[in-house]
Amino acid sequence: MKYTSKILLLVISLVLSICLLQIPISAEGSENVLLVIKERYGSADLQFMESNEAVLMNQILESAGFQVVIASASGRTFLWKEITLEPDLMLAEVNIADYAGFIITCSGLGPNISPDSKSAPAFREAFVKPEEVAIAKQISPMGKPVAAQHRGIIILAQAGALAGKQYSYDRDLLISEATYGGQGVIQAGNVITSNYCPSHADYVGQKDQTAELTQALITLIKK
Repeated sequence: MKYTSKILLLVISLVLSICLLQIPISAEGSENVLLVIKERYGSADLQFMESNEAVLMNQILESAGFQVVIASASGRTFLWKEITLEPDLMLAEVNIADYAGFIITCSGLGPNISPDSKSAPAFREAFVKPEEVAIAKQISPMGKPVAAQHRGIIILAQAGALAGKQYSYDRDLLISEATYGGQGVIQAGNVITSNYCPSHADYVGQKDQTAELTQALITLIKK
């Protein structure tokens, strides 16, 4: 009798385990944050590091208790001096529902192009990749917190995520259907933007806003 009971319990346990494995687990409300490394075509990997921009974002988010997943259009390893950054995913592999928030680096130094030609293919190809815009277009309708810095803001603009919102950037880059709000860290609904990434801040003699932008995203996610 005892032997039969043990067999029965074992069978029940196996059935329950199989059932649990088959139940889709929703990642909604998870504490994962997707860190998007903005790329551009060509150039050395200095562009991806921006004086440890991505590394600092990662450290701050992890210190706040988040699991950070790093993704880029290419998925390749980025190297700069002693810094190695290995993306976990390509952007095409990302499931937006798995993340509570998103942050986009500045990175990607690009050629000087007149703001008047911002709708031209030359502008889009110089500053963003199709995979980056595609991921931003998925984020926007879900209303999840997203932060972007300097040239990373162009991704949100191309995706239409800044429509009706204030944004932070250079005054010369006018984004249609959005309002220039200055060069600080600006929150407009679920979107946070800042102008001064490390390389740009050094160039113009301003304070890097990476830490402030990342902390603002953490605060918004935890609301």
